[in-house]
Amino acid sequence: MALDTYPDLQGKILSWMARNDTDTQSALKDFINIAETRIKARVTSLDGERTQLITGDGGYDYVLPSLFSTARALRGTDSGGAIYPLEYVTPVDWAYRVTGLEQAGTVAFYYTLRGDLDKGRVISFAPALASGGQFYLDYVARLNPLTDNNTSNWLLQTFPNVYLSACMIEAMDFERNSEGAARWENKFNVIVSEVEDYLENEKWGGAALQIRSS
Repeated sequence: MALDTYPDLQGKILSWMARNDTDTQSALKDFINIAETRIKARVTSLDGERTQLITGDGGYDYVLPSLFSTARALRGTDSGGAIYPLEYVTPVDWAYRVTGLEQAGTVAFYYTLRGDLDKGRVISFAPALASGGQFYLDYVARLNPLTDNNTSNWLLQTFPNVYLSACMIEAMDFERNSEGAARWENKFNVIVSEVEDYLENEKWGGAALQIRSS
């Protein structure tokens, strides 16, 4: 049986529980919702790293991606194509910089992350981005929760055992099986550690730093 969609996961939970009664079926979505909370709290490295292109339109504020969690870096390109990083400042400092930079006419760029009553969470630049100016935002995206409309995500497709083990902890609690819950929690922790090691190795290529003698 495949295990890469929301219905697949629900079916697999029922199979491992050896149950198919109405009460258990009704609780399946709760198992998965609580399991996702456990997954997010246990390991942030399972969030996806993404890059978004931001193109200036002459304004200060640009809406952040819907699943934005934290920023890794923000990079711009100058007229010669050279890439340079932008400096982060607090929202209060950003407000002062906007005024100061406009008065000085400087081309130095700064950014901040803040909430806007109309736009929601935004990234704000100082000074305002010229129309057509481009910046690349490297960020960590939150795990996109499974729902009837969003039936899969990268974690379920790549590491379904993380999802299944987390869900089975909740399933065992549902059955008031403390021994089973403890066994699945131990399995979950082992699996997550293995996945973290795999992702870290994949990110850095698994090559140890070597110092060559001259």
